[in-house]
Amino acid sequence: MRTPISLENPGTFGMGCNYWASHAGTAMWSDWRPEIVESDFKKLSDHGVEWLRVFPLWPDFQPITQMRGQGGHPVEIRLGECPLPTDSIGQAGVSAVMLGRLIECRGLAEK
Repeated sequence: MRTPISLENPGTFGMGCNYWASHAGTAMWSDWRPEIVESDFKKLSDHGVEWLRVFPLWPDFQPITQMRGQGGHPVEIRLGECPLPTDSIGQAGVSAVMLGRLIECRGLAEK
């Protein structure tokens, strides 16, 4: 069994990389294909990659827009094309769909 890599274990070394899905690059969140991400992760692991850094893009994960009315006065904040949902995730201006994809991505990475 390998020694866990951490800041508490001086002298350990791990290999990692930045990750964007092979089929979509920076559009991976909007063009989410978990089967391809899982395949990518398997290939990376087979080549010794132990750590990945993924990038949840602001426009995908928090697509909020301030809507203005007559005279430019703020009317409402929308999440994409819809009013902000009433749950805590929606009220934070975060897309529940994208958050679910990030959680799924973590699960695939842990495999």
